[in-house]
Amino acid sequence: MPRVRPRREICDCLDCADDSSRQVDPTLRSALARLEPPPKSFIIIIDGALIANPSGGNSLELAQLPHLDSLAREGCNGLLAATVGEHTPPLSCQILQGSAANAPPMPQRFKNIHVALVGNCSSLEAIGEGLGSHSTRVLPLNAPQKWPQTERLAKELTSCLGVQPLEEYVASFSLNKPLEDNESDMIILWMQLPEITHRQEEEEEDEASSEAIDQACVALEWTDLLLRSLDSIPGFRDTVLTTLVVTPPPPTPSLKTDGNSNIPTPRLLQHPLAQEQIELDVRTLNSGEKVVLHRPLQSYQFCGMKQVKVDTERSAVVVHRLPGIVRKDRVEELNVAAIEAKGGGRCILGERMLFEIAYKIDKAPKYGA
Repeated sequence: MPRVRPRREICDCLDCADDSSRQVDPTLRSALARLEPPPKSFIIIIDGALIANPSGGNSLELAQLPHLDSLAREGCNGLLAATVGEHTPPLSCQILQGSAANAPPMPQRFKNIHVALVGNCSSLEAIGEGLGSHSTRVLPLNAPQKWPQTERLAKELTSCLGVQPLEEYVASFSLNKPLEDNESDMIILWMQLPEITHRQEEEEEDEASSEAIDQACVALEWTDLLLRSLDSIPGFRDTVLTTLVVTPPPPTPSLKTDGNSNIPTPRLLQHPLAQEQIELDVRTLNSGEKVVLHRPLQSYQFCGMKQVKVDTERSAVVVHRLPGIVRKDRVEELNVAAIEAKGGGRCILGERMLFEIAYKIDKAPKYGA
């Protein structure tokens, strides 16, 4: 049965309540902003869960996501663009490894960073080795209904990050203690949706499309529960830069949508003034000729000084949150239209995201370095 878009309500559970007990001493936040100590980083990538519903809406609108909505309200929202070309890896791999072959491992790029990689991708061990991850944990590639229990996973993740209440975390900085062997600066949790089997008949293709939407919604709701469990652990909200990435599935002929074999996803150039070029009638002093104004190239169309081609049809959603460190924008819920209209992060190349995060946790000398 097709999912119906639910009514979106602000969560009023005790974990999300903005009561007096959650007020934080501003001097502690200032210390974190001065990187004394620098925050930790937790990145969760839900790969293939940003799916448009042929009958209207998308998986972000059809799932019940009160805690992810709260994440969007408290953070900075934007889009990630994927480069396209021959032998170009999927967007999720571009985020982690970049689009260039033989990229140096993360400890070389980011001040000897300690990275732990957790996920259910079949090639996770090879990717972890390429990233220079000091810890890689492979989970079974199951349907989202069988993903790990969120409370237990949250405790394991925060233990690996060494999460403490903000006051204790700031006080420990003066002791100048090195990281423990099992402690990480950054954890990347990469959860991949299993591929839907190709169907031949029209009725079976409709069933496969509905199954893909259901799986995406279950995966997002699992992420919502995981975030609730993480936020309930003292210190997580205040000392960990939380990043959520939801990517569209790779182009595939396995699902049918109105005349197009690919599931439509948010366009980077959807705004009427954001086309490749626009024509305006401009009356100059000498004539009334029609002048063609070309849209300037955008930052996400460059990698360094090199112009790259991006996939304008298939962008990912990204949210960063750390109160006092990451600015808040005017997005009220995790919604593609709201992010396109009000997101403060705008759009960057997916492979530049780790550089932005590394700077915020004092693992890169300057933005983009």
